[in-house]
Amino acid sequence: MQGVSSYIEEAVRRQLQREAVDEYIAAAEAEHGPVDPAEVAARADRIRAHHAARRGGGSLPSAHRGRGDLTRTPVTPGPGPGR
Repeated sequence: MQGVSSYIEEAVRRQLQREAVDEYIAAAEAEHGPVDPAEVAARADRIRAHHAARRGGGSLPSAHRGRGDLTRTPVTPGPGPGR
């Protein structure tokens, strides 16, 4: 059953990615302090709006309607785990 095997392989791959992201977040929070959930939500809205605008469809979140510049607050990635 190749289909089931592929499904399980994909599920394991996604779980490993989630664990890697969790480790990255834990390392960043240990170095820089906890993340503000409101800031995360605001940045996620900007990313979604940016992608929706690039796809040429979908509505923008209410906080971004009428805004031409969705990159006003640049996201600066921190060092990854082990760096």
